[in-house]
Amino acid sequence: MTEVYRNAFTEVYEIISYLKDVDYNKIPKNVIKNLEKNRNSEYDFLLDETKTLDEQDLLPETRAILFNFYRDYFATPKQKEQMINFQLSETYRLEEEKKANYDDENDKVYNNTNNIKSEKIENKNNETMKTNKQETSLVEVNKTNVFSKMFRFIKNLFKGKKD
Repeated sequence: MTEVYRNAFTEVYEIISYLKDVDYNKIPKNVIKNLEKNRNSEYDFLLDETKTLDEQDLLPETRAILFNFYRDYFATPKQKEQMINFQLSETYRLEEEKKANYDDENDKVYNNTNNIKSEKIENKNNETMKTNKQETSLVEVNKTNVFSKMFRFIKNLFKGKKD
């Protein structure tokens, strides 16, 4: 387990210790024991009682854990449904963003590959033109022509080998 999560468990453990007994008892004992067992005892976190939770300097992981605690143990069924729907829509939105970014990157790679191919064709047509451009290609270009490949293939057939 990473230190960040151990620190988040410390923050959550400290925060729930301020809950009223009625609310504290809504959290399953095994969850509390897990927090206690996996928290970072060397991490110093003090809750500032003069500030709201929003104003506290909390780790993002702590906020996520508290969100899940609220959803699972304190929210009404209607609130719980709304929170789950919100999470699903956010997950969908993030996945769509990733897909759009991925598609953009693929387009860039594809367009770059096409540009390299068109440069090669131009260079072949204008052999007298010399450039200092370095060719970058993901695949090595085989410079042997079709006739030599066919000749080698036929030759290897007579020898009993294949290319």
